[in-house]
Amino acid sequence: RYPQAIPQMMPDHTGEIEAILDDEKHVPGLYLAGNYITGVGVEHAAASGYTAFNLCNSYLQSRRNQP
Repeated sequence: RYPQAIPQMMPDHTGEIEAILDDEKHVPGLYLAGNYITGVGVEHAAASGYTAFNLCNSYLQSRRNQP
């Protein structure tokens, strides 16, 4: 092990994330973000946060307009 190395994903990681994101679609208002979804890069992790925020904000705005 190299303490300074970039973490490596397990071989089944992509399938696991696809399953989690598919489950996420069935829970209204739940939006996940982070490097475990998009990879270890800070740019991608931050972008996933912005995406989750925008989705959440849109969801909450749509709920605000309901009776």
